[in-house]
This record gives sequence, C-alpha cells and structure tokens, in this order.
Amino acid sequence: MHGRKSVGSVGAVADLIGHLLKRRPWQSFLILLALLVASLAESVGFVSFLPLLSIAQASGVAERPGSAAAGMVASLFSVVGLPQTLGAILALIVVAIALKAIAGSAAQLFLAYCVGGILTDMRLDLMRAIGRARWAYFVDQSPGELATMIGSESQRAANGLINSVMVVNTLLQASFYLGVAFLVEWKFTLASVAAGILIAAVLQRFVGIAHRTGRQQTELVRSMLSNMVDGLQGYKALKAMGREDALVSLIAHDANRYLRVYLTHRGSAVALQYLPEALAVAMVGALVYGALAIQNIEFGEIFVIAALGYRGVGRMSELQKVLQSTVANHGAYVFIQDVFHRADSMREEFAGTEPPTFERDLRFEDVSFAHGDLPVLRSVSLTVPASGVTALIGPSGAGKTTIIDLMLGLRKPNSGAIKIDGREVGEMDIRAWRHQIGYVPQEVQLFNRTLFENIALDEPDVTRADAEAALRQAGGGELLELLPNGINSQVGQAGQRLSGGQRQRIAIARALVHRPRLLLLDEATSALDPATEQRICATLKEISGTVAVLAISHQPGIRMIADRIYQIEAGGVASLSEPAAPALAALTDGVPEAHP
Repeated sequence: MHGRKSVGSVGAVADLIGHLLKRRPWQSFLILLALLVASLAESVGFVSFLPLLSIAQASGVAERPGSAAAGMVASLFSVVGLPQTLGAILALIVVAIALKAIAGSAAQLFLAYCVGGILTDMRLDLMRAIGRARWAYFVDQSPGELATMIGSESQRAANGLINSVMVVNTLLQASFYLGVAFLVEWKFTLASVAAGILIAAVLQRFVGIAHRTGRQQTELVRSMLSNMVDGLQGYKALKAMGREDALVSLIAHDANRYLRVYLTHRGSAVALQYLPEALAVAMVGALVYGALAIQNIEFGEIFVIAALGYRGVGRMSELQKVLQSTVANHGAYVFIQDVFHRADSMREEFAGTEPPTFERDLRFEDVSFAHGDLPVLRSVSLTVPASGVTALIGPSGAGKTTIIDLMLGLRKPNSGAIKIDGREVGEMDIRAWRHQIGYVPQEVQLFNRTLFENIALDEPDVTRADAEAALRQAGGGELLELLPNGINSQVGQAGQRLSGGQRQRIAIARALVHRPRLLLLDEATSALDPATEQRICATLKEISGTVAVLAISHQPGIRMIADRIYQIEAGGVASLSEPAAPALAALTDGVPEAHP
C-alpha cells in the first residue's frame, strides 16, 4: 500500500482512534463519555445484586462480613438517604440498567453521526485531492481503482473507525467488571485476569490472521473492481465480438485468490466468535470451584463473583473479536490515507495571478515537449485566433493532444513559450483561464440523469434556461421537442437513449453553457457518420462567429470549415494554405440524423 509499514493491533486501534479525535474531537469526547457512563451503570447494577442476594437469603446485609463492593453499595444508599430494602435495591438495579441503555444508545447514535460525517468527508477529501493533483498523477490512475476507493474501501475504513470505538468500549466494560470483582474478592479477580490474558494470548494468532487477510482483501478487491470497471467501459466491443468471457477470465485469478483469503479470514472470525465464550466458561468454572473448595464464601457472593468474572473475562475475550474486525478494516483506512497523501503531495501549483484575456490570439512560440526521454513536440509554432475555426490534423501519436494539454496548462513545455494576447500562460491564473474554455472529448461521458443535469453538471449558477440556450446553440434544440419531458428527460445509461450525434450535441452544449472564449474539440466527430459529422461541423462554423474553435480531427468535415489548418507530424507543425470549404450550405446537405 504505497510503502506504508504495517502496524500491530494496538497500532491499528490507536491510528483509527487518533483519526476520530482529530476530525471530530467534541463528538468523540461525547461518545467516550457516554460509553463510560454506560459501563459504570452496568457495573453498579451488577454489584447491587450482592445486598439483594443477601436479603433473599434472609441473612441481612449487615449480618455478614461485607466485601468492599457491598460496602460501597451501603455507602451509596447512605449518601442518598435510602434504606437498604428490597424495593430500594431493585430500584437501583432498574435505574442502573435504564441509565446503561440510555447512555449506550446515545453513544451509538453519536458514533453513527460522527463516523457518517467522517465517511462523507473522507470521500469528498479524496475527490478534492485527486482533482487538485497534477495531470501527470491522474493519468497514471485506474478509474476502477478510484471508484473502489471512493466506494467499498471508504466504507471499510469507516467500519474500522466504528470497530476501534468498540475496542475502547470493550476495554471499559472489562475494566469496570474486573474492578468491581476485585473489590468483592481480589484473589478470584487476579485469577480471572490471568485467565483472560491466557485466553487473549491463545486467540492472538487469529487476530494476526485477520490483520494479514484484511490487507490482502483490500488489495484483491481493489484489483478486481478496477479490472471490472475498466473492462465494462469497453464492454460493448467485447460483447460484439462474443468475447465477454474475456472479462471474466481477467478477474478470475484475483477472484479465486480472494476466495481463499476470504475463507481464511472467515475461519479466524468463527474461531474468535465461539472459542472465547467456551474458554471463558471453562476458566471461570474452574475458578469458582477453587473458590468454593478453598475459601468459605457464601453462595450469593460466589454468584456475583462468578457473574462479574465471566463478564470481565468474557469482555477480554470479546476484545479479540473486535480487534479482528478493527485490524481487518484498518488496511482499507491505510490505503485511503496513502492515496490521499500521495495525491495531495502532487498538488498542482498555480504560480500565475494575472487575470486571463483572449481578445487577439493564442500563440505557441518554438515550443518543445518530451515525456521523459521521448520527444513529442519540437520547436512548434502556431497561432489560434480569438475567432474562427482552427484545425489540427495529423496521424495518431503526432502530438495533437499534447498541444491541447499544453494550452490547458495540464503540462508545461520544456522550452519555448505559450502566450495569450502576448502574455505567457504561466503568468496567468490557470484556473481562471480554464474557466474560459469549453472542452469536447472524443468519448462523450453522459450520466444516467436528466438532459439538464448532464449539461449543467450540478453547477448552481446554471439555470434551465441557460441549458436550453446552450443546447440550441449546439444545434440540439430539436431534442427539447423530441424528448417527452424536454430538458428534464432522462437520457439513459451513458446516453443510450440518444443517437451519437445527439450525444455529441449535448457534450457541446455542456462545453458552451459557461459561455467560453475557446471551444476545444478533441476528435469529437471521429465516431460519427458523414452526414451527422457535416451537421455538427455546420454548427461549429456558426458558433465560431462568437467563440474561437480549435478542433483536432482526422475527418474531412473539419478541414472544410477550418479558417486555418496545421498539419502535425513527427513532432513538428506545418501550416496548410488550403482555402475553406465550398459554401456552408453544402455541409448541411445529406441525410438528417437518425433517432433511436
């Protein structure tokens, strides 16, 4: 997990509790206070059985040598001015049980609210850290792995936080039970503590197995879901070729490994579920037998001692089960934190502060760029005017997309200068510059939501009127009449209810809704049929009167509408002097777009 060293059970609990205290200090304090009150109330209720049993045996509390615990109960009744009667003792037990229920419920509610908030913050912080990271970080990430991290791994990390609090709760309960038992009969209690330590030592091996298998499950789930999400993105091609089983084969190895790890993990969980109780009963039984055989202790006191001992030793045993869940989920927490810190350490730096303008042109002046030792661009010079259509053409791998990345400030040139209206891009506020750009990719990513939501992307300042205007500007106004609910119509999974041309117009509308100064199209028409491409190109030509259009394309339609064309090849650029196409009307000839 990115090189972070593994920690033991105590380290895992401390790690998670520390995160709780750091992110939610007051809520964590209330949780621990409520747990403390609940444990104390439960212990008071138990110890109150001492005088109750004495009364039941008609021996009277004051007629027998009292233990320290019984003396404490007597002192409590004396302080509050209540007689040690059957009714008063029963009332104390009922109040203690009720207080334990109230405090325990409050602790669980506080914990749910606290961890729920941390889980939400964790997911949003991860998305923000990834969003702030340099482009070089993002391109190395798997979409499937990121989806796993935001989904299941974040949930497992949250479960680890809950488990860590349960560890503290179990420790508090064991401490109170054993503390009260010590006041009743210290020798028996010391023997119980020794028994609990012995049980813990026996079960520690299973906790270690849980720790190891928890880390392995994190890695295998991440790998499986990463392959699944990435594979499903290209599932149509696999289905078309009858090779959908290839995706199954891809994840089968990890799935089989996960099964083995899961069975090992469940085996340790089962052992921790049933062994502690059996061992606790056996050891407490042996201790009670010893107490009866060696010491003259009354039955009532033996009953309470045995109950307290069993609860104390049982809690120590239960601690192993809670620890198992904690360390198993700690691996997911470590993974989340490592990814967050790695992304945060690669945060994109913005040195420029000047507000950007784009009134005249954008220029590349002898720009060179290389990926490591591999040169991509060599002394490239080109100009993109603030209006009209500029086309970049050339074979795949020639450097066209790299030019776009450099314009966006996603990458920095090794040499040369990129200037907007005569000022270098590095001097400008890059984020403000990006806000002036509309970007249309080759693969349109639509969400299974409404047409409006796909255009606005949940931006609060985008109204339905803005979305409709952008869609009409993109040449998609007909969708408002064709779809049953207009701008509020669902587009289906990945926009499958729409044609390719309609999806592309939505992508253009999404890029235009913020009224950009520059519209970038990265092979946006390459997957369209010729007739649809011509209609899209006609729309782009109309848009270029108010918005500069820069298009990367292999398609002839873009060349027909371009005001200037640059040929990108072997890392260099040549300006082509081809005139613009024949009349724009020629572009709109042909078959209208088909509707699904």
